[in-house]
Order: sequence, then C-alpha cells, then structure tokens
Amino acid sequence: MKIEKRNMILADIAIVLVAFIWGSGFAGNKILLNDGMHPIQLIAARFVIATILLSIIFFKKLKANLHSFLPGLLIGAVLFVSYMLQTIGLKYTTASNNAFLTSIYVIIVPAVAYFITKRKPDIFNLIAAFLVLIGIAFLTVDFSNFSIGQSVTFKGDMMTLLCAVFYALQVTLIAHYAQKHDPVVLAIVQIAVVAVLSTICALIFEGTHMTVTSSGIAILLYLALIATAVCLVLQNVAQKYTTPTHAGLLMSLESVFGTLLGVLIMNDKINGQMGFGFFIIFIALVIAETKLSFLKKNLPPQNQKEA
Repeated sequence: MKIEKRNMILADIAIVLVAFIWGSGFAGNKILLNDGMHPIQLIAARFVIATILLSIIFFKKLKANLHSFLPGLLIGAVLFVSYMLQTIGLKYTTASNNAFLTSIYVIIVPAVAYFITKRKPDIFNLIAAFLVLIGIAFLTVDFSNFSIGQSVTFKGDMMTLLCAVFYALQVTLIAHYAQKHDPVVLAIVQIAVVAVLSTICALIFEGTHMTVTSSGIAILLYLALIATAVCLVLQNVAQKYTTPTHAGLLMSLESVFGTLLGVLIMNDKINGQMGFGFFIIFIALVIAETKLSFLKKNLPPQNQKEA
C-alpha cells in the first residue's frame, strides 16, 4: 500500500512537471510562429525530431514490445486528430475561445473514462474538474469579446470542442493501455504516428519551405526534445499509476503555467480577473489532492463518523 501511494505521488509530480513544460511551450510556439514557421510544419518538426531521438535511445525496448504497437498507433492517431483540430480551429475562432474550449477536456475525461474503463471518478475530482474549468475561463477568456457559436466563430468553436473530446480520449486510452503495455513504447509509437501524419499534412497544405531562424533552432529543439519526447514519455509512464480523471485535472495546469510564463517571458499583463482564476484553480487542486481530509481531522470523533 505504501509503494502504491508513493507511486501515485511520484506520478502526480511527473504530470505537474509535464504541465509546466507544456505551459512553457506556449511562449516557444508563439515565438516560432511569429518568426514565420507554419503551424503544421512546427508540429511535424517537433514530432519527427522526438521520434528519431527516442527510437535511438529505446531501440531494444521497441523490438521487445512489438505487441504494444497497435494500441500506440490508435492513441497516436487520436493525438494527431486533436492537434490538427486545435490548430485549424484556431484559424476560425479567437485565441481565447480556442484556449478555453480546449480546456473543456478536463470535464470530458471523467465521462470518457467511465465509458472505456468503467471506473467511476470520485466526487472530489469531479468538483475539482469543474472548478478548474471555471478558473481557466478567468485566466484565458476576455469576457468582453468572448462568444461561442456565433456565425463568425462557429466553425472554429466546433472544431476546438472536438479537439477537447479527442484529447480526453487520448488521456483515457493511455490510462487504459498503460496497465498492460510498456508505456515508453506506447509514447514512442504515438509520437511516430503524429510525426508521419503531420509531415504528410504539412507537405500537402504548407509546402516544403520551412522558415526557422538561428535563434529559433534552440527553441525548436527544446520543444521537440523536452516538451514532446520527454513529456509524452513521462505522461504515459505516470498515467500507469493514476486515474484518467486525476491525470486530466493535473495536466490542465498547462494553461496556468502558460499564463504565468507568458507574464514572465512575453511581458503579458496580469489582472484581477486572472488572479481570481488562479485562486479558484488553487482551491480545486486542494480539493482533488486532499479530498478535504483536513476538515474531517478537525471534527469531533462523533462528527467524523457522520461525515
């Protein structure tokens, strides 16, 4: 039991680290796109570099776990679709709509997880998921311009919502298959699938010319090696020891870290609305991690039994 608890704590730490690194990727992606790199080319470059590195490092493990390729292919296809829907959806809607609607996956995961794994999420994680969604809304949405479903943004909004569904499916499938398959192999196959499919799409829709500045090469390598290779391996391994709902909740911190790092790196401004969003997310995480057990400890013995 102690080993299981330790593994869950380490898994939580790993997922929070993944969320932090992904959050840092927002600034890196924005810099590369501002420098003239096309979005699908950026996805392709990240995943191709990550695939080459991981295939070299874990070649023997890949050969020994060929049975893990099929579920890896499935999860990789789902991950690719989510990336494409988000990227293309952003073209037809606002950045705030795109960021917020993508984060809806945090409340979709419990439903998808129950459908696939038949595991019910506890009430604390459900409450925390809804609170996180509200907090992310305060972080990412400009309410004076925010609207869902208007004719101008409807197409992009619907594509982004579909992205959230596919991302929730990816999180759940990882949790399901990581129990029976090598999570490192699952991660590598996923990355390879996205690399191949995004490269094909980039060649078709964006051509062969790629613009990367000398300063952008370092950012691209960081995104490929750390934000893609390391993070997806960590996500797959960590999800072996936690539930999909809990993992989705912690990974949604990507938006929080992205906002904070945007303030530090890109000189974005923080306001009272965003501060309130941070506070709500903090309360959500306290609920998810503690199950409010500290309140029960402070109750008299008789009331503890009733609680």
